[in-house]
Amino acid sequence: LMKAEIYAAMQENDLAMKYYDLAILNDPNDGEAFFKRGIFLYGLDNLEGAMEDFTYSIQLDENIPAPYTNGGLLKFDLKEKKGD
Repeated sequence: LMKAEIYAAMQENDLAMKYYDLAILNDPNDGEAFFKRGIFLYGLDNLEGAMEDFTYSIQLDENIPAPYTNGGLLKFDLKEKKGD
């Protein structure tokens, strides 16, 4: 997960995504990994992918507040894009 964040900070998006995916493959029950990949996808304007990761992160650990907050902001952004 740390490598993914380093590559994301360096804007090496392909490598960052590779390491986010690897972190999730290594521990598919890691809500934090899904949350962090969701943040990364959100930054790439992949709103649907980000929402999927935020939602799954919440399903894995409903006691972490950050996915709820980011999911709410994302829903607002989706509405803005659709012009609702």
